[in-house]
Amino acid sequence: MHDGQHHDLLLVNRRDGVERLTVLRLWPANVEIGDDGVPLWLGNVSYLQRDQTIPLITSLSTGRDFEAPLIEISSILADHAATLMLKRAPPYAGETGWDGQVLLAWQE
Repeated sequence: MHDGQHHDLLLVNRRDGVERLTVLRLWPANVEIGDDGVPLWLGNVSYLQRDQTIPLITSLSTGRDFEAPLIEISSILADHAATLMLKRAPPYAGETGWDGQVLLAWQE
């Protein structure tokens, strides 16, 4: 959830032989950019892993590593560099365990 809202768009990537899913969640920022009114979207990328803390019940839990899935999604998007521009913002020195790296992608 973000700002009390569930995501509007969910993209899931599953690779053969890997026991986790890479997930990109996007929420509308309710902001438009430029004269064309292009919508701005906020998102996060993470791994979903199987969690079986209770026997016979399996659920998915979000992993705590956000840097590796960000690198993975950056690589996937870089394959489409003809239509996307990728930038990394400088890291934020916070106490959340997140290194503050963000990915900005837009169509030209």
